[in-house]
Amino acid sequence: RIVFLGDHATSRETHLLLINEALRDLPIEAAPQLFNAAWAFPLSFSEEHYREYVDFFAPTHAVLEFGPEIAGYSQPRSPDNFRQAITRLVDRLEQSGIEPIIATGFAIPKSNPRARELLESYNEFLRKLALQRGYRLADVDVKSRNHPDAEPELVNTYFAPTFEGFRVMAAALLES
Repeated sequence: RIVFLGDHATSRETHLLLINEALRDLPIEAAPQLFNAAWAFPLSFSEEHYREYVDFFAPTHAVLEFGPEIAGYSQPRSPDNFRQAITRLVDRLEQSGIEPIIATGFAIPKSNPRARELLESYNEFLRKLALQRGYRLADVDVKSRNHPDAEPELVNTYFAPTFEGFRVMAAALLES
């Protein structure tokens, strides 16, 4: 039972559909159940949010997909604020016995250097967090940077992935 927490890219559910499709041949009892809390669950969550969007699904795992959209806000979170918020979330998940799965953010187009720089610091922290705590890491950033079609094909306006971008996200998550 896996709940996905993240931004609008998560809300679109395309990569969740691709993951389900990739796992379709698994017997029903072996296939993971995927739940999408996405944008409904804010990174600055309250206990009420946590009960409604995490506890409600009784997950065994939670995929954290925060980063690109936050970096692209007109008033984005500072790297320290992002670290504090993610750390608070993973601590709360661990308290509930839920294993976090950390996903780095996909590459942002070069047309927004401020957001790219912020996302790089967010991703660096996410990688260190996964390593320090022994979490699974879906390194969407590396996977998207190594994609042969280059970033304009992977990301649309407003930091939303294209269909190919969602395929890259799904592949990174399946590998982790």
